Order: sequence, then structure tokens, then C-alpha cells
Amino acid sequence: MQIAGLLEAPVLITAEDVKRGKPNPDGFQLAAEKLSKSATASIVFEDSPSGLDAGQRAGCRTTAITAAVKAAPPEPQE
Repeated sequence: MQIAGLLEAPVLITAEDVKRGKPNPDGFQLAAEKLSKSATASIVFEDSPSGLDAGQRAGCRTTAITAAVKAAPPEPQE
């Protein structure tokens, strides 16, 4: 994060911090707990369906980041 010039996050949760990864809500619940916040007062920004599912299952509001998602081709017109 330092090399990229990003500010240090107050909490960083990695796969090693939880027993079950996405789509289980464990990571988001642990992050909320470490921040002394309620998951329902949190917003998750995610770029994967499993991450969005995990955020919703944790009770968080979720926002999909779709910049990297290729749109499906349009259906043929009859």
C-alpha cells in the first residue's frame, strides 16, 4: 500500500484472518467488529458476485463495482 501511495487502512482483513472466505460474510463481519461498527452501518464496494453476496449476508449495504465486468452481448433481434 505504501508503494502505491495509499494511506494506511485502519483495519486490513485478509484471507488468513477468517476461516471461511467469500461468499461467507466472515470477513466483512470481522472488519465491522474491528472497527467497532455495526455491519448494518457499513457499505461494501465489491467487484465480484461472491463479494456482493458476502456483504449482503453480513448485513452491509453493497455497491457493485462493474468497471472490470464485460457486458454480455446484446440478444439477437428477430
